[in-house]
Amino acid sequence: MALSKRELDELKPWIEKTVKRVLGFSEPTVVTAALNCVGKGMDKKKAADHLKPFLDDSTLRFVDKLFEAVEEGRSSRHSKSSSDRSRKRELKEFQEAPAPG
Repeated sequence: MALSKRELDELKPWIEKTVKRVLGFSEPTVVTAALNCVGKGMDKKKAADHLKPFLDDSTLRFVDKLFEAVEEGRSSRHSKSSSDRSRKRELKEFQEAPAPG
């Protein structure tokens, strides 16, 4: 489940906000570590092991939320891109159709 740079950039604000909510303060090291986990395609267990030193008891809950956010982002981008393709195809078909008359 490795993510592209663009996907990571889109996910970063959510991670920053969630880290701040979980820890009670902003911590760029944890944000970077979480981005590395999903960027490298780690599974939940590896990500949790990697983030545990930073998040202690909150690790599993944070990792679950992180992976949910990744999936939501992917499914919303997928549905958007497929609807964009559909619109482009309809426009192309319209442009190629013979003019009435």
